[in-house]
Amino acid sequence: KVYNKTIVTGDMVDYLSFGSLYATKTLIADKSINGSILMTTGNHEFAEWCQPDDAVIEKMTLAEKYALLSNSWSNDPTYYSEILKTSRGEDNVMIILLDNGRSSGYYADGTLEKLQASVAEAREKNIPVLIFQHVAMPTFNETESKVYFSTDNISFGTESNNDGYTDMRTYNNKGGEVTTFIRKNYDVIKGVFVGHEHEQVYTEITALDDNGAIIDGEYIPQFTLSASAYGCVGEITLEANCEHSF
Repeated sequence: KVYNKTIVTGDMVDYLSFGSLYATKTLIADKSINGSILMTTGNHEFAEWCQPDDAVIEKMTLAEKYALLSNSWSNDPTYYSEILKTSRGEDNVMIILLDNGRSSGYYADGTLEKLQASVAEAREKNIPVLIFQHVAMPTFNETESKVYFSTDNISFGTESNNDGYTDMRTYNNKGGEVTTFIRKNYDVIKGVFVGHEHEQVYTEITALDDNGAIIDGEYIPQFTLSASAYGCVGEITLEANCEHSF
């Protein structure tokens, strides 16, 4: 099957090594034709040891890590945006890849300003935005106090065979102003797609008004999918405002 874009939401490597980056570059990034393969960073891209080994004293600076990643990545690892067009050349949707793999949740410096500019452009063009990143956002959604990860089905708020559950209300509190901005632009940002947990989970991020108050009944869908190595590849079909899909 032919896809317009293949987007990998992080953890391309087990840990940051020259061997793993070489494999990433030659087997994935170099296979990208005109941006057909895009990649976000995950927390493993910043780790200097192989799981499940004990942590080691890290020797590389953050700038050095980004330099290595940039040489092996198919796109800018810190931020990437692109407007996808229909077969007739009309603007259809904007995709944005965010870097929040560092320390499992922190966004790269400068993310907020770049995101603000991209969303403003999408508003001007009257097109929706889809965000791709590695770590899920907190939902602040009271109905999702217990989200069980399951490889078989998607469920929340109910008991399961899983030994533990994740409180998605405050799952990742490192996003700061970026998280707030996304929630305030719920009318343009129509989906967040993440990885990290290697499980399939659907959650709904609560929307905020201009004053920062939660808006009842307004949400941003958030999709967590298991990695392709675990048997799941997600497909998104974008439909234009006509009878055709692109």
